[in-house]
Amino acid sequence: MRRTYPAAVSTAAQQAPAPVRGGVSIRHIGAFLVLGWLALSVAFIALGARPRDGVLVALVVMIQWAAGTVIWLAIRRGAASLIEALGVGSALGAVLAVLSGVAGNALITSRWWWLFPALIAVVVWRRVRPELSTHQVPESRWRSQWLPVLGGVIVGLGLLWLNLRRYPLTPQGMWDGYHPDIVFFEALGYSVANLGPSNSIFMVGGDIRYHWLTYAWSGQLSIAVDAAPFMVLTRALPLVAL
Repeated sequence: MRRTYPAAVSTAAQQAPAPVRGGVSIRHIGAFLVLGWLALSVAFIALGARPRDGVLVALVVMIQWAAGTVIWLAIRRGAASLIEALGVGSALGAVLAVLSGVAGNALITSRWWWLFPALIAVVVWRRVRPELSTHQVPESRWRSQWLPVLGGVIVGLGLLWLNLRRYPLTPQGMWDGYHPDIVFFEALGYSVANLGPSNSIFMVGGDIRYHWLTYAWSGQLSIAVDAAPFMVLTRALPLVAL
């Protein structure tokens, strides 16, 4: 009587590759960022921004995000996952835009220095385009990465909406609903974006002895699109920080 060995058969089945997701090209990321622009525009307008401000601020945010994502993918050379590339890219793009604006304004005052990292990203994309892709990850891991992100964004949006009711962009009656620090941060942002950290609108000849990078981004973006006062500080900054 001939014996069979089920274990040997099952071994081949166990070696079958697991389903994978997340290996996308730069074109997929580009499509994601376009959809992000539309989503951010709708979110800003829903939070009380003027349609013009909402669309333009969202456009600048997504350009910075795209630039940071491309630069990070080039640094990682295909070793980054999609969630890593988008997460690091959003922060990297904003930081590079602020630093280029502060350094550029020290030479020539212009509202367009924030575009410099985007130009670098275009050059990088043209030179190393075949390597700008994310690596594939197992489908189970892909879900475990994105579900916490989506949950955190939903909770954050709810808390943001509850708090922003105290900061209307078109206040009625007495203008006393804003916390005094909000006015200071708005002025600080414009000061660093225009004058740099070595000068101050608060004191002639004085430098900024305060953590200014975040507020410089707010002021730079407000100046770039001529946004309404407090729009970037109270709408765009908290939403992007999510």
